[in-house]
Amino acid sequence: MVGSGTCWSNPACVPPGYELNPNAGRKLNAWHHTGQPVAGWPIPVTANAFASPALGQLDDDPALEVVVNLEDGWIHALKGNGTPVPGWPVKPFTPAAPDGVSTVSFPTPASPLIADLTGDGLNEVVLPSNFEIVVWDRNGQQLTRTTFPPPPEKWVLETFFTLNSAPAIGDVDGDGFLDLIAASGMNGNTGGLFAWSLAAPAATKQDWPEFRRNRLNEARLLTPRLTASTQQISALVELGSQQSTSLSLTDAAGGSLTWQAQSDQAWLQLTPPNGTTPATLQITFQAAELDAGAYQGTIQITSDGSPLTINVQMQVGSLNRIYLPLIVR
Repeated sequence: MVGSGTCWSNPACVPPGYELNPNAGRKLNAWHHTGQPVAGWPIPVTANAFASPALGQLDDDPALEVVVNLEDGWIHALKGNGTPVPGWPVKPFTPAAPDGVSTVSFPTPASPLIADLTGDGLNEVVLPSNFEIVVWDRNGQQLTRTTFPPPPEKWVLETFFTLNSAPAIGDVDGDGFLDLIAASGMNGNTGGLFAWSLAAPAATKQDWPEFRRNRLNEARLLTPRLTASTQQISALVELGSQQSTSLSLTDAAGGSLTWQAQSDQAWLQLTPPNGTTPATLQITFQAAELDAGAYQGTIQITSDGSPLTINVQMQVGSLNRIYLPLIVR
């Protein structure tokens, strides 16, 4: 997903030899890995979108949402089909005067973060504005102060100078709780780092805790999804015997998913019948009481990260063995 500006629709900006496109620019674009546009995109917006977006969960379904801010200050939270998350878009508001009423709203070139800052299992959205870090809950309600003096329930995340870069979230002091770190200034000539301790344990989920998600700038977040080392198993089993193989189960997002496995055939035995990823499922083909012939079955593996169906084929019969010499030098 990427935003765009207005250069290709501006005659003064289009490079010589390139075609002017009056409809280009001020859009949020999304493509599949094949290069095909995602249904529901591009989305027209009110200003240039140059900041790097963030991905994370902002509702109750397992699909990810995208958060991106524009040059006019609007912050959009969008579902995968391009529709807005309820309560969004929003603008950041910070105090303008110590009168308890006046506010200002400034855009930022920085990029948003998505993480659970409170430890309640629900993500917040974080973005700098003016001299402050602004935080919203997943419904677009601003949790940080908008006026001065602030109401007692509002957070105050203030620095001494304008913030132009994304903050970062992590346990920097090793106390087992998350911290919020921002780079700003002590005055016009001296830089400074600001840190706030948060209530969320360090193990709390952090979908997008820093610029482009991690120090490698990968800008990639995978949805939890159960995966298997193969989805097609074939076995050749000698008449009156049994044979075993194994199946590796993992979460595509690298986490722990609870799973349960069940087969539809008595000769297809599974050990263990349930567990958490990463795991190895032992599969035994029990042919002791079967006649020679071809057999088919399926293994159904269910989890909270999508179900899997493993197709199984077994051929039972008399086997002839040929032994070949091996010379090792």
